[in-house]
Amino acid sequence: MKLNYQAISLASSLALVSALATPGLAQSSAEMIKTAEKACIENAAKDGYNPSRSQVVSSRVIDADKVEVVLNLTKDGSGFDRLTCPYSVSKGIGGFLPDGVGDVSVPKPQLGRLWWLLVPIIGLPLLLWALRGRDKAYLEASKPLTGRVYTEGYVNTNGVPLDVHEAPNSTSRVLRSLNNGEHLRLSGRHDHDWVELSEGGWVPNYYLRYTRDLV
Repeated sequence: MKLNYQAISLASSLALVSALATPGLAQSSAEMIKTAEKACIENAAKDGYNPSRSQVVSSRVIDADKVEVVLNLTKDGSGFDRLTCPYSVSKGIGGFLPDGVGDVSVPKPQLGRLWWLLVPIIGLPLLLWALRGRDKAYLEASKPLTGRVYTEGYVNTNGVPLDVHEAPNSTSRVLRSLNNGEHLRLSGRHDHDWVELSEGGWVPNYYLRYTRDLV
């Protein structure tokens, strides 16, 4: 069987070109790590770190082109910074990263740090709902009495003070209290069993006795 020396020569040439075109394949893992560590320490020295006191914590080959080196670095010996150095055989150093941030696994943001982003998403609809309910209650309370509209009266509680509420319900904030027999003026607005005072506030109408009305 005759060998085709031209075909063998061509295949060898293609293999050599392919190896040269892929720097990571042209180097062993040990060579890549050694080159990456040296380049990272030299780059750290440009940033003011002391190269003679630089410590390599770990090194690993990520793929045929990338190496990740973790260093303990110090400038004056009083404290160390642990930084990750992503090294590319074809591109060089991409810049130092905080420890734990690499090319393969980047920590995902925790929800606890991003909870404030949910405030406008959740809080705005709740605020609009509350305002809409308040406006509806105010419009209902602003309806004038049909027939007789009472404008004056007095408190009739058999001696017990009468609380004036901010809204026409007993759960709203108490603005002040009225004494039994105290004279009062009304705005003419009502909400079911509640009437509004002319100076503001609401009281139940069954604790009042009316003295003047407008037809």
